[in-house]
Amino acid sequence: MVNLISIVIPFFNRSRLLLRTLDSVINQTHNNWECILIDDGSNLEEVVLIKSFINKDNRFSLFQRPKNINKGMCGSRNVGIEKATGDFIMFLDSDDLLKPFCLEQRISHFLKYKNLDFLIFQTELFNDKEGDLRKIPNILNKDKSDISRFISFDYPWNVIAPIYKLNLLKRYNIKWNESINMHEDIEFHLNILTFNLNYKKIDSTPDVYIRMGNDNKVSNDFKNIKSLVSNVKLLENIKFYLERGSLYDKEMRQRLYGLSLFYGKLIAASKVSNLLKEIARINRIPSKIYFLDLRYIQLLNHERSLRLTAIFMKLYKISGVNKRIKYAQMQDSTLAKYSVEEEQYSNLKVVHLSTQESGGAGIAASRIHKGLRKAFVPSVFLTLKKTTIRDENVVNFKNEQPSFFKKIQNKFFSTSVIQKHQKKLKNLKGQHEGFSFPTSDYKLHEHPLIIEADIIHLHWVSGFLDFPSFFKHVKKPIVWTLHDMNPFQGGFHYKEDEIRNDTVYGKLDMHIKGLKKKAYQNSGLHSIVSPSKWMLEASKKSELLSVFPHIQIANGIDSEVFNILDKKSVRDSLGLPLDKSIFLFVSESLDNKRKQFDVLLDAFSQMKRTDSMLVAVGVIPSDRKSNIHYIGTVKDETKMVELYNAADAFILPSAEDNLPNVMLESLMCGTPVIATPVGGMNEVIEHGVNGYLASEDNAIALKKVLDYFLDTQHTFDREVIRKVAIEKFELKQQAEAYKNLYKAIVSKLN
Repeated sequence: MVNLISIVIPFFNRSRLLLRTLDSVINQTHNNWECILIDDGSNLEEVVLIKSFINKDNRFSLFQRPKNINKGMCGSRNVGIEKATGDFIMFLDSDDLLKPFCLEQRISHFLKYKNLDFLIFQTELFNDKEGDLRKIPNILNKDKSDISRFISFDYPWNVIAPIYKLNLLKRYNIKWNESINMHEDIEFHLNILTFNLNYKKIDSTPDVYIRMGNDNKVSNDFKNIKSLVSNVKLLENIKFYLERGSLYDKEMRQRLYGLSLFYGKLIAASKVSNLLKEIARINRIPSKIYFLDLRYIQLLNHERSLRLTAIFMKLYKISGVNKRIKYAQMQDSTLAKYSVEEEQYSNLKVVHLSTQESGGAGIAASRIHKGLRKAFVPSVFLTLKKTTIRDENVVNFKNEQPSFFKKIQNKFFSTSVIQKHQKKLKNLKGQHEGFSFPTSDYKLHEHPLIIEADIIHLHWVSGFLDFPSFFKHVKKPIVWTLHDMNPFQGGFHYKEDEIRNDTVYGKLDMHIKGLKKKAYQNSGLHSIVSPSKWMLEASKKSELLSVFPHIQIANGIDSEVFNILDKKSVRDSLGLPLDKSIFLFVSESLDNKRKQFDVLLDAFSQMKRTDSMLVAVGVIPSDRKSNIHYIGTVKDETKMVELYNAADAFILPSAEDNLPNVMLESLMCGTPVIATPVGGMNEVIEHGVNGYLASEDNAIALKKVLDYFLDTQHTFDREVIRKVAIEKFELKQQAEAYKNLYKAIVSKLN
């Protein structure tokens, strides 16, 4: 089976913890795994309990550690290696917990880095409840080599962090050393690292919880003397591995001697002199020198209590011992103690706020959320109008139900905020796409998802967000993606509407701007994101948002969904002719003045050509034209992909537009775009490469460029158009950009 992951878990009693671990394995989003349990001599009742659990799923298998294999973690793990049949293998302790996306994350990166032998992932510490510590064990990437870090006890990673190609371990006969019972993970990792294999550390979201503070581990009932012997064996093996990899240079000799002094202190306290002589031999120094160095460290540790004279200390220094100790310790050595840094980690919980999932803004917001989920960021989408049924991470907002008295009051006295808005607009006549108020009936700041989140991400929130209460109470960092101009304008969503309706709406519009300006002051608003440079510059120059940091992050499109299909096949399935060039127009409503379908109709009627046809997607107007092929509303992405592929060109004649999803979707399908020279279209369309820009924003200019396209359409290469679109607008890139933005914000605040 492809991409089968073998998970090896040794255990000794403590079934209560192990069952939680096994639950975390069952709950993986990647289902192609086998879990190999090795019992290291548990009580019978413990084994019976485990058997009753794993019998429910044939992906689990249970083995007893053979009597000829040493008791302990290492021997049990080696049994697991022998029994494993997967493509990949990872080792899990019996009290660790996999996050649901762990296996999926690891496989997805291995598919990306197929030439590597193993990958290292970040892990997270916890005590009893997942996420209660929010710390990671050490920093994954530092300037120093991983080998030197292991020797200095500065563990770059722990046992559960790597995932290996199973044939790698078997090819090099890499096993856990059963004669080592302390710090066996150092021995195992150095064995692998000194083979000079190809690996990569993935600094991504931690995908495993490692339990802290449990001392009932896999059985280890060796007497102390055996542990000391194990330490000496570890030193000998480290030196062997370094020499095998031609790595035993000056620095490594220093680090090995530092580790030798650390273990030597423990052995000297137990008065086992033959082991001290063995350590001296390993380091190729006289025993007397090694004893002198250990004695010097001991005296340094008790210098104050012994009140050593300056003369006595000087004698030691004359011998050169102080130089050797300094040489061995180095600046970053942890000679004095065994320690692993615990770094604060923020497993960023992001909640997106959007009035709806549909429409251009809702779709763009939803894609950001989905991209982040694929990048394993804990993202939740809170909306007033949920349309996604199966995604449990999309939550429909439920406001507090009004009392019976309140319902009567709303019915007869128009006391709800929405009713008050409608009343204000009733006598105002104007031509505009929409007008929004910054107040609503919804108490978003009280919602549990908002309270629990680390980052609040706003999108198109008209009719949903109550600006005064929300920005007053929510002091967490807020990111706001501009899907139109409403956040930095009054009630209108685009500048042309504001200009056109100034005489009618001017006073109300200024009042709304004042409410927004007051709400933004001393709020948690941190970063303004715009998909296009055009809207970014407009926001940076605005009165309301100019004081906040701005960044451009383009909309993202899933290239696996929007792809190139065979034109003939899709035209056949859609019932479209093969002998005509097809222009495609898409808008939620064909009556939307900003989208200028009327300008396109004018340009198309002027062409008077019989070799082309216009296909329109959107709510069909009452005055439909006989020469236009109307499709109606399309909500199915699969059908939209077919329409893009059926078309020879996608037409985008908007008067104002940010970075339309439909433009990027068309390009991802390899279909060129013909557009007016405004907004985000001006930034994306390269003349003659992925489409054409009309010289001006009018029907005459649009007619000319449509005619020109019909004569030159053979010059466009669909594969090239798609390739460039993937490079610039792939959903994964957008998710990574937002992920980095969130991290930067939290890091700055901390």
